Amino acid sequence: MSEERIDIMFEYLIEKDQVNLKRIVSRWLKQFIIEPTLMQRTTPESYLKGFNRKRTAENCYEYLALMKELNNSLLQVDKKKLVKDIAMYIDLRTPFIYSHMDLETPEYQIDKQLFEEMPFHYKSNNSKALSFIKEAKKSMVLNHKTKWISEKPTAKQIKLIENKLKKKKQVLRINIEDINKYQAGILIPYLLEKQIYDQEGLQNLLE
Repeated sequence: MSEERIDIMFEYLIEKDQVNLKRIVSRWLKQFIIEPTLMQRTTPESYLKGFNRKRTAENCYEYLALMKELNNSLLQVDKKKLVKDIAMYIDLRTPFIYSHMDLETPEYQIDKQLFEEMPFHYKSNNSKALSFIKEAKKSMVLNHKTKWISEKPTAKQIKLIENKLKKKKQVLRINIEDINKYQAGILIPYLLEKQIYDQEGLQNLLE
C-alpha cells in the first residue's frame, strides 16, 4: 500500500471542475474497467484489487483529452499532478462502482466483506471511504424516517446495539426493546465509532 501523505484530491480545482472531473472519471472507470472485468473474469474482485492504478489513470487522462472531455482549466493543470489524483480517485471509487454494478448496492454503500477484500492502494482512501460510508448510512436512515419510526428494529440491530453498549460500558435510559427502527439506525453509526459519546449525547440521538 502506498505511503502517500494524506491529500485532498483535486483541491487545486474549483468545485465545478472537481465535480465534472469526478463524474467523467467515474463514467470512464465503469465503461472501460468495471464492465469488461465483470463480463470476462470469474473472480473480478481479484483483478480489481490488483490492477495498476497509476497506469490506468494515465490511460484515462489520454482518453478524456483525446475525446475533448477535459476543459481548458483541466488541461492547464500539470499533467503529472492531475494523473496522480485521478489514480487516487480511481482507487477510491473502484470498490463502490463494482459493488453497485455487481450487487446493486446504493451509492457509497458496500458489503463489509467486499470492502475488506479490496483494500485501497492509497492509505488516505481508507479514511475517506469510511467517512463516505457513514454519511451514506445516515442519509439512508433519514430518508426512511417516516417508515421506520413506526417499525421495530431487526434482531440483528438489537444485538449489535447491545454488544456495542456492553463493550463501551454504557447503558441507555430507555429499554432497547422500546426503540424504533429509525432510532436504531441513528444510534448504530455512532456506536460503531471509536469515540465514546457520553450518556447525554446518546440520549439526545434518540429524542
